[in-house]
Amino acid sequence: MKREYVIVNNEHKPMWSGCVLFWGHLTDDDEPRSFGGYTNCLDKCEKYTKEELDDKGYGFPFYDGENESEFRNIPDICIKVKDLLNLSWLKEMHVVYRP
Repeated sequence: MKREYVIVNNEHKPMWSGCVLFWGHLTDDDEPRSFGGYTNCLDKCEKYTKEELDDKGYGFPFYDGENESEFRNIPDICIKVKDLLNLSWLKEMHVVYRP
């Protein structure tokens, strides 16, 4: 099974204004999936299969073509990484910072 989904959290404030907030930290395939904590980093957030998201029982909706306003008003939404990166109203930015 392909781990192609992330969970976007729109309820909490991200570290930087305008950034997308993702659930969990990335685990290896043989480890239990992370459903705790948040990160702004797409490369370090947890990736899930559709089956894992369905089985966990949270009942989060899956992205189904919502526009930007609709998307932002869903507290937690599951979306394929490729679909997320293709949203015209999101841009990628790489940041180097001093914590």
